[in-house]
Order: sequence, then C-alpha cells, then structure tokens
Amino acid sequence: MQFKEVLASLVLVSCCSCSTNKAHDSNYIKCEGKICHGSGRLIVAIGGYGGASLETPGGCLDLALPNHIFNERKKWNGRKIGVSGEIFSRPSAPEDAWYDIKDRRIESGGCGSRTLYVEEINLL
Repeated sequence: MQFKEVLASLVLVSCCSCSTNKAHDSNYIKCEGKICHGSGRLIVAIGGYGGASLETPGGCLDLALPNHIFNERKKWNGRKIGVSGEIFSRPSAPEDAWYDIKDRRIESGGCGSRTLYVEEINLL
C-alpha cells in the first residue's frame, strides 16, 4: 500500500510541475511585499516530506503547509481554499530532495520558483 501512495505523490508533483507558472497572476494571488493572499484548489502530495500546491486558473504556487493539513489530507486535498503567508524564493540547489523554510521541510520539484509559507488556511 505504501508503494501506491508514493507513486501517487510522484504523479501529483509531476502534474503540478507541468502547470504554467504564473504564481503571481494578479487575479488569483495578491502580494504586498512578501505577504501574499490567494485562493484556489489545494493539491496535497504524500510521501517523503510531502508537497503541496495551490492551483488557480492563472497557474500554480508551491505551499509550505502546517503538519496538521498533511495529517488531515483527506479533508483538504482537492478542496477550494484560501491561504495567506510569507512568500519565499526556492533555493537554487536543484540536487537537493528537500529544503527548509522556518520550521517546515518542503519537497523539491514543485511547480514554481517560489513557495508560500502558509500562516492561515481555510476551506472556502
């Protein structure tokens, strides 16, 4: 069963990587300095440290989620959400399998060059 979960997470991350990277499309993600607010569909990939992205009609944005979202992924995955938090550039070392932002470890290979450290999240 674990192999199927890991395979599913790789497929999800790969799909997000293929999305158009317009993470700061002003119709979907609003930023003031490093703080951004947005809404879209949450995609949660499992396996390893997990990965997550916010998909909008204008593109995709990687998310650094609180652990409780991964623990409750059936409740959150695929649902429309609102998020806000600080935006960070992805580290430039592509050989790393993950990177850290504050207290969260994020899988590499997401859909863009920036990651939103989610401070607030809610179902819409």
